[in-house]
Amino acid sequence: MLIQIFWNLFANELKYAAPVGKVAVEIEETHSSVKVIFSDEGPGMTPRERKYAFSRYFRAKGMVDSGKGGFGIGLCVARDFARSMKGEITVAANGVTGSKFTLELPK
Repeated sequence: MLIQIFWNLFANELKYAAPVGKVAVEIEETHSSVKVIFSDEGPGMTPRERKYAFSRYFRAKGMVDSGKGGFGIGLCVARDFARSMKGEITVAANGVTGSKFTLELPK
C-alpha cells in the first residue's frame, strides 16, 4: 500500500507540474510520525479544488482542460490506504503556485 501511495502522489506531482517546474520530495521525522512531503511548482489548485481533491472521480478544472488523462481516483485511493495504516494525506498550496501533498504516518 505504501508503494501505491508514493506512486500516486509522485505521479500526480510529475503529471501536473509546469513543464519546467520543480518537483520535490522531502522526509521529516518527529518523535511519533514520519512525514513525506510531495511539492511542485505547477498551476496548483484553488481552495475549493483542494477541499475536494480526495473525492472519488474529482479532477480540478485546470487539469480536465489540460487534456492530461486520469480518472480522479488516485488521490482518493492514496488517502484510503494511508488511513488504513492510521495515517493521513493532506493538500495545501505550495506558495504562490503549485501544490503540496503531505503523507503523515505514525511510527
